[in-house]
Amino acid sequence: MALKPAEVSKSRLNALPVPLRQRLARCMALDTLSALATATDQLVVVSDDPTIAERLHRAEIDAEVLAEPEPGGMNEALHLGDQRLRDHGCTRVLAAVGDLPAATAEAVGRVLDSSTHLPRAFVADHSGYGTTMLIGAAGKLDPRFQGASAQAHRMSGAVPVVDPDPRLTSDVDAVEDLEAVIALGVGPHTSRLVTSDRLGDYAAVTVAGPAPAAGGDYVVITDAGVRLPLPSSVVDGEIRFLRSGQRLHAVADGHRLLSAWL
Repeated sequence: MALKPAEVSKSRLNALPVPLRQRLARCMALDTLSALATATDQLVVVSDDPTIAERLHRAEIDAEVLAEPEPGGMNEALHLGDQRLRDHGCTRVLAAVGDLPAATAEAVGRVLDSSTHLPRAFVADHSGYGTTMLIGAAGKLDPRFQGASAQAHRMSGAVPVVDPDPRLTSDVDAVEDLEAVIALGVGPHTSRLVTSDRLGDYAAVTVAGPAPAAGGDYVVITDAGVRLPLPSSVVDGEIRFLRSGQRLHAVADGHRLLSAWL
């Protein structure tokens, strides 16, 4: 998988507040990578994000991280990953986009099994315009992602997977895509940002102090002056200590906080 740093990824989700857009991009990537890591033997991530290795470690995703080559770009990065896996002795390589939060290892395994007899195969996205996955013999991946990539892959000789699992076609290119992918059921990272049927509401909050009942919970105040409980269970694992006056990003469902991070 090729990943941009979250600061510049998913720019077409610009209707969302910047902190929420960046957080959503990271969470969707981690859920996608988790499914791929479980379904495959080796995982390579090509990225110039300086935080990606630590994030993968915290998420318990075993992957090799390579720096993006020069000149950059998604297809060049995927070519580098394909070459590395070939050098490791892999006989088939799967490349995937990083915004498939509903993907599961079982769905990935099924598409790998169904395309075993094909030299190259691809999964078109839900619009039929783009590509979410490309599978080929190592050294023969020939990625042509971005733009009208479904047609580009078909024209290059890759065979479209018939009736793929919607969990593997439902990428998130626009805010309008979120409702459908949430209805399918998203992975554990993305699920911390959603309610039962939609993305939660972004809020910037300030830590007021420990909750009276203790137990590790805190109280925060939104910029609108509303006091809300902050359960320790929704605080991002990278936050080791909270202190009064600390500013956090958060996602809420009404008066219930779903997630909080730096």
